[in-house]
Amino acid sequence: MKTLKICRLIAAILAEIFIVIAFVDMYRDTETGALLLLMVFFMSAVPFMYSESRKMGSRSELIRHITPGTLYGKMLFYAVFALVAIVAAFIDPEDMLLMFACFFLGVFSSLDSYILYRFRKSIS
Repeated sequence: MKTLKICRLIAAILAEIFIVIAFVDMYRDTETGALLLLMVFFMSAVPFMYSESRKMGSRSELIRHITPGTLYGKMLFYAVFALVAIVAAFIDPEDMLLMFACFFLGVFSSLDSYILYRFRKSIS
C-alpha cells in the first residue's frame, strides 16, 4: 500500500510538471493570458485532489456510503482515461505535453480510487 501511495505522489508531481510545461509552451505560441489562468487553475486542482484523497481514509469518510463497486468503476474510468491520453500523445505530437499531463492525472486519480477501494475492502 505504501508503494501505491508513493506512485500516486510521483504521478501528482509529474502531472504538475507537465501542466506547467504544456501551458507555458502554449502561452509562448499564442501570447494568450487566459492560458496562464488555466495553468494556475489546473495546477491548484492537483493539490486539492491530493488533500481530498488524504481525507478519504479518515473516519468521517468511512461513514459516508460509497460502494466498493463505485470506487472500482471510478478507478477503471481513470485508467481508461490515462490509456487514451497516452495513445493520443503519440498520435498528435503537437499536444504531447498536455496529453502526458492528462496521463499522469489519470494515473493519479486511478491510484487514488484503488487505494480507497483497498482501504474500504480491508475494513468491511
